[in-house]
Amino acid sequence: MGKAVLTLAFAMLGIGMAHAAEPQLSPQPPRPADLEGEWQGTYQCAQDRLHLLAGPFVWQLPFTILGDQISASRSYLDANAQLSIAVFTGLVVDQGARFEIAMLAGEQDRPPNLHATYAGPLTADGFNATGVMLSRHNRILRQCELRLRRQPPKTSVKATGD
Repeated sequence: MGKAVLTLAFAMLGIGMAHAAEPQLSPQPPRPADLEGEWQGTYQCAQDRLHLLAGPFVWQLPFTILGDQISASRSYLDANAQLSIAVFTGLVVDQGARFEIAMLAGEQDRPPNLHATYAGPLTADGFNATGVMLSRHNRILRQCELRLRRQPPKTSVKATGD
């Protein structure tokens, strides 16, 4: 019997013919070179569990991706009003499918006294990861979230002369 006859017979009996499903192609992760440029970062942390004066905070900071390297830094005043710096460094891994970013922070010209690591998948929306900020003795201090979004391309405005 031909396919048309079988289709008609199955339709009359209320049975559908199975069709082979089209293979679903998984999206290819971006190549690290496709990720290069400026990314807007948001680093948000809850209240410090051990230090009442170290309240919650949200930082907006630019991240740069060059090759497979990710970096950002920010100066801040710690809970004791000491000038400190947080340095974020990381890698684009798994051919661009994941980010792994470490944060070290502390007073300038002294060994870091805070650290954290964030890892997660890269999606069309960017990168989101949560983790804990730890003391130099690996005590949990805060719950934090790191988000990265691609910066829109800069547009140039041409001046017109009269």
